[in-house]
Amino acid sequence: LTDLKKELKLANNADIATVYAAVKADLSAEKADTYNRKLANILVGEADFPDVNTSDTDSHTDSIQFMYNQGIVKGYADGTFGYGAPVARVDFIVWLYRAAGSPAVDSQASFTDVTAATVPNQEFRDAIAWAAANKITTGYADGTFAPYARIARQDAAAFIYRAAGSPNYIEDYNSKVFADVTPGDSANHSKAVLWANNNGVVKGFAGSVNRFAGLDTVARQDAAAFLARAIQANLL
Repeated sequence: LTDLKKELKLANNADIATVYAAVKADLSAEKADTYNRKLANILVGEADFPDVNTSDTDSHTDSIQFMYNQGIVKGYADGTFGYGAPVARVDFIVWLYRAAGSPAVDSQASFTDVTAATVPNQEFRDAIAWAAANKITTGYADGTFAPYARIARQDAAAFIYRAAGSPNYIEDYNSKVFADVTPGDSANHSKAVLWANNNGVVKGFAGSVNRFAGLDTVARQDAAAFLARAIQANLL
């Protein structure tokens, strides 16, 4: 990568001839793909999170890089991504909002716990207002949104499903995709979970049985993977 950077002189406008001079024609397809990925990171800007091992492709690092390049995730003030940390409901909604292009909102949400005092960040309040206006979230029965509560995996699937327009999806009552997801269980967002799985957005946990673990908290890298898959599949 260092040699490639030198060859390209870190030029954002490197022409195709320069690129091909740097990447030899006799490289294997696999090696060429590796260089293409590295080149993309040079030109777009590689996420430099110290807590993300970019060489470990099994840890959603590609999804984190994609979301960073899209301007959807930005990490923490200390420069870390927060790998393994739980995702708050407001954070997931903000990521969805940015994925939608951060559209302007006409008014703020009416949730009793979403005010300038409780949610000081204007973008976050706009994201919640946008999500409420588009029926992506309806909050809780007591009128709250619980912005800083940890988001459950099944709720994340539901938010993505609604953001995608709540597409028509017929649950197969004779199929058991996940041992812990019962088709028709609207209280636990079974339609959203099964739709998301059918579209490659969410996956379960392998073991003696295939579980989705819908009530478990979503880790930041998993949330990035959920959204990256949805965006790349043109669902959002």
